[in-house]
Amino acid sequence: KDAYVNAIKGEVVYDVIVVDGKHRYECALACIPHLSEKGIIVYDNSDRSEYDSSISYLESKGFHRIDFWGLSPSYAYKNCTSIFFRQLESLKHANVPSKHKSTLGPSCEQAIEYINAQRKG
Repeated sequence: KDAYVNAIKGEVVYDVIVVDGKHRYECALACIPHLSEKGIIVYDNSDRSEYDSSISYLESKGFHRIDFWGLSPSYAYKNCTSIFFRQLESLKHANVPSKHKSTLGPSCEQAIEYINAQRKG
């Protein structure tokens, strides 16, 4: 358990931290010092009552929450994944999604637009 929970220890600060697997309460506490000010925590299966205390803890530390409900593969029931963030500014975007630039490269649509523009001239 300790190695799992403490895997995040160190000087690194992350923009996105995913809390999944066992020991979510301990992982939620351990991840806070390693989250950037504009960072988000993705908390999987947040609808389980056993995780209520860690969700309440994050909210007591000033985190806002957005819940995403939906079906999971091979389940007949819905599940919830929650996104936690500190700053409401994190929800604002400078551009529409089609104009988003990323270090991961272009989106599928951006690549198609680029190829089509190259073909036209």
